[in-house]
Amino acid sequence: MSAWGRFAVIVMGMGLGIGMRSQTATACSCAEVSFDEEVDSSDVIFAGRAVEVRLPPMPWSAEGVMSTSDPVVVTFEVSQAWKGAGELLLTLWTRRASCGFPFEQGQEYLVFANAFPDYGGDQPVNERLPLISAGLCSRTSLLSNAGEGVALLNARSTAASH
Repeated sequence: MSAWGRFAVIVMGMGLGIGMRSQTATACSCAEVSFDEEVDSSDVIFAGRAVEVRLPPMPWSAEGVMSTSDPVVVTFEVSQAWKGAGELLLTLWTRRASCGFPFEQGQEYLVFANAFPDYGGDQPVNERLPLISAGLCSRTSLLSNAGEGVALLNARSTAASH
């Protein structure tokens, strides 16, 4: 094959590679639910500032091996609660990646969380993990982006109190 032929094959291969990269694969596959369904299925709904984001002690990774599915513990200072959050400080867990929500210390969030009895699967139960969890498939978002959600939650609370 001539030099020009090899060059054409390389350029075509690069074009195919670029075309293949235009589709993004994600590890999360989230079912679409209405706002009311999300509220009804969430055990805890609150607004608050993430005051601490940390990795908990992990006895199952004694060799120091870390994974994107490892838990992250987030402590919030709760500013408003709509469901299940009676404390001023509330702690939940998510994952570092693998469908976990990327909470950042100091940011304010509207959080939709669910009760989760343990860090399940075949992992040993770590009793230091909180019993509620939030992830990418919930309506959890930065509070600054959640104006409509906050208004709907307030409207539901007002309607329920009458």
